[in-house]
Amino acid sequence: MHAKRSVTPYVHALVNHFLPAAVRHGGVGKFSNTGVEKKNHDQVRVLHRSVQYGRAVQQIVEREHRMLLARAAGQVRRKRKYDATKRRAKAVEGRKRRKQVVQPGTQ
Repeated sequence: MHAKRSVTPYVHALVNHFLPAAVRHGGVGKFSNTGVEKKNHDQVRVLHRSVQYGRAVQQIVEREHRMLLARAAGQVRRKRKYDATKRRAKAVEGRKRRKQVVQPGTQ
């Protein structure tokens, strides 16, 4: 078949342990690694949004710590309601302000 060292742990588990585990546990849904993949996705998102890229790992750990403390205290995050009207009004106001700024040498 394959050389022993070229087989990944996933392939080993699939070939040698999949069927017995599926029979014993009534399926393999319990063994999904989607939680790990989701956590990785969230951390990569934080990394790419990081203001201070060099401190990204520290920021990820601090954010996770804050989330754990909030969850332990029973706090639930509520998303703000999106209001397109307010957003458009702020954009128009910002454009008006930028037009009022006189560029050097245009007086």
